Amino acid sequence: MKKWYKESKWRNLVDMHINDWNPDFMSKFSSEVYADNMHTAKLDAAELYTGNCLGICYFPTEVGHMHNGLKGKDITGPTLAALKARGLHTIAYFNMWCRWGFDTHPSWRMISADGKNSMQIGFSGQGRYGLCCPNNEGYREYTRAQIKYLCEHYDFDGMWIDMIGWFTMICHCSSCRDRYFNETGREIPRKVDWTDPEWVAYQRRRQAWFVDFTHIVNDTARAIKPDVTMAFQSGSWLSGWFNGTSDEFIDLSDYLAADIYGTALECSVVCKCMNNLTLNKPIEYMTSRCVHLYHHTINKSKEEMRILVYGAIAHNAAFTFIDAINPDGTMDKRLYEMLGSLKEEFVPYFKYWRPDATMLRDVTVYSNMESLFDPHSSQQKGFSVCSSLEPFASALIADHLLYDMAFKKNRIKEICEQSKVVFLNNAYMLHDNEIEVLEAYVKNGGSLIITYLTGMYDPNGGLRNDFALAKLMGVHFESETIEDVTYINPEDHAKELFLNFDHQYPMSVISSAVKVKLDQGVAVLAKLTLPYSHSTENYRFASAISNPPGIETDYPAVTVNRYEKGKVMYIAMPIQADKFDAVKEVTTTLIRHMLPTQTYISTNAPKWLETLLYHDDESNFYQLFLVNSMDAFYSAEVNNVEVVLNLPDKIKSVVNVKTGEFIPFTNKDSNITIKFGLVHDFGMYILQPE
Repeated sequence: MKKWYKESKWRNLVDMHINDWNPDFMSKFSSEVYADNMHTAKLDAAELYTGNCLGICYFPTEVGHMHNGLKGKDITGPTLAALKARGLHTIAYFNMWCRWGFDTHPSWRMISADGKNSMQIGFSGQGRYGLCCPNNEGYREYTRAQIKYLCEHYDFDGMWIDMIGWFTMICHCSSCRDRYFNETGREIPRKVDWTDPEWVAYQRRRQAWFVDFTHIVNDTARAIKPDVTMAFQSGSWLSGWFNGTSDEFIDLSDYLAADIYGTALECSVVCKCMNNLTLNKPIEYMTSRCVHLYHHTINKSKEEMRILVYGAIAHNAAFTFIDAINPDGTMDKRLYEMLGSLKEEFVPYFKYWRPDATMLRDVTVYSNMESLFDPHSSQQKGFSVCSSLEPFASALIADHLLYDMAFKKNRIKEICEQSKVVFLNNAYMLHDNEIEVLEAYVKNGGSLIITYLTGMYDPNGGLRNDFALAKLMGVHFESETIEDVTYINPEDHAKELFLNFDHQYPMSVISSAVKVKLDQGVAVLAKLTLPYSHSTENYRFASAISNPPGIETDYPAVTVNRYEKGKVMYIAMPIQADKFDAVKEVTTTLIRHMLPTQTYISTNAPKWLETLLYHDDESNFYQLFLVNSMDAFYSAEVNNVEVVLNLPDKIKSVVNVKTGEFIPFTNKDSNITIKFGLVHDFGMYILQPE
């Protein structure tokens, strides 16, 4: 039986994180009004709160706390029924944070290494949330009972489980300490150190405990409702190692869903990552109608919402609007009228919506879950995946290189087969299966780019003696520079690859670099130059403000090695993380240097207009998207865009999906040239092969 989410495109979630100390709170909630609003918005699925982040329930819970403002009235059952009556798929939302449990059962609390709890540490600048430990038996039984009650008493198509995982702190409560000691015979380490096998072993236990707790929810629900779909908040992986996310956790969701509050650029990055992580498509891209969740009455404009929907459609994702209910339980009908009118704009695009279409790409940026950490940080805090990826993504978009981003190690073979270049993006910990696939990829003619400390950390902890891919690279680890500002000094024969940088003015990178030694036959494109001193030196420095280049070395900074049929580039610094256009342009020039064949697309489009290309095997057509992917909100347009496509098929028609008009084009050899008129923030075009 086809799952409901396979055809669902337009969804809604209403945040109901309402406290109940005031008897007026939630007193005006109406199931019929709620369902009418969903119908007005022309939704096909609604995600209904059954329990909020305060541990307050909207059903007569047997083990927890029901909202006082409801005065014992169950709103979950009637609202689900009202939604069903209007033809909507229904998803029961339940939040794993539990302030009620935190207050009522102090032994359930997560506790930091210095004895603080989540109310004292806070989350997003506020200490309102009470977090309970997934290892505490009382809390585990409470969770099992809540899920059991919901599944036994209500009819719904799916469950959406929010805020599951390790948040705010590394937990040192008695339940965690006892469990770790019973499983390992050791105490929980207190220092974050990715070179220490003991710390890495503990991190692997945190990941395993996360999966174990998720199974309580998953297995309880599926035992009662075998056909129910399960979606666990997958945004936790965007904080890297800190929340304990793993491939095993990701695979417990039928489809991936995450609430994202950033720009169109963030949408581009996150959707690509999620499409490569999810078991099934479409993914669910969610964003709030508020500018941010704490802006209760400040909404995004219709134009802002439209651009984010464009980004989701360009990645064949389902779109979910997040509303926030008023404390008394009322809702703003105007929002749902706006959403309904917005839906009408997208109906033509939904006709050609193909979640399972294959994304064509020139380069795939690859890492894995285990590598989402800062090797130089010992702080117990999250690692921002988006912040680390967005500068690189913006460089690829500006240069109109079709790109994808992937983190799933058991899909690396598929990723390599579909990519002209694979760029290993700080993949510090490489597993045996990844090493084996990458070696075969290069042997068979693949192009690989490796940077910085990629492959230098053992997945079980500790530093390797050499790069995991040293054989492919022809490059061997010697040491890391003490200096935290370093320079790439182009060799004369390769200076065109480094654009405006040269021997006198080498390219600076705000990072340490790796000193390496080479095998014979490895080509050197640039060498390492160092500043006169470390940036923290207060006496023997060259410039009081900057750290200009001063010490030339013979250490290679950029190399290329031919390995059987393929080639491997090594860059001694993480230049892909740089935010400046001058460095971004060098990064994409180096990628183009490694391309074994012509790119899929060449265009005169402006830097803010991203191009995406898919092939749908079932319908045998190509989707071409032109979409505004800027890192700030601006509605924009451009005239006279020309796109040249290098495709394996001869094309017989190009259709503008919005207007239904056929667009003139020319075919020559393997290239098709399309000249567009005015292009606004978004365009979707269907190319039909002969």
